[in-house]
Amino acid sequence: MPPLLKDSAVLVAIITVSGGVVGTLISTISNFFIGKRDNEVKQGQQEIIQSLDVLKKDNIKIKSDLASNTAELEKLKKNSKDITRYRLFHDMTKDIIAGYTTLENKREIAKLFDSYKMLDGNGEIEMMYKEEFIDLPLRKDNNHEINKRTI
Repeated sequence: MPPLLKDSAVLVAIITVSGGVVGTLISTISNFFIGKRDNEVKQGQQEIIQSLDVLKKDNIKIKSDLASNTAELEKLKKNSKDITRYRLFHDMTKDIIAGYTTLENKREIAKLFDSYKMLDGNGEIEMMYKEEFIDLPLRKDNNHEINKRTI
């Protein structure tokens, strides 16, 4: 054994220095891996934030499209109700003036009236249907042709 290793003060100094070097080395290595992990976590967080921003923008666009579609749907509903109202008024008036209707007309007007009610139609047409048209006597349509007056 070398003579320096026999001296306890030297041994203590070597162990102290070695411990400091090893401790510093362990600390440096652990800080490296901790820093690397922290950078990966930060990068992952940034990717998540970017993805959330994209989703937020998509959500805003979807809400805008939905509002636009709702407005268009309301316009279509109103137009459909107006057309149905006109058709019901025209066809029921013709039969009320004639004083009768056919079974086929009654069925078709009943279907059209149900559609009109689903479109929130009411008022004059409902009163005309329930108080005048529904009670019209039925006659058999002998022509089996389209009545030119109904078009």
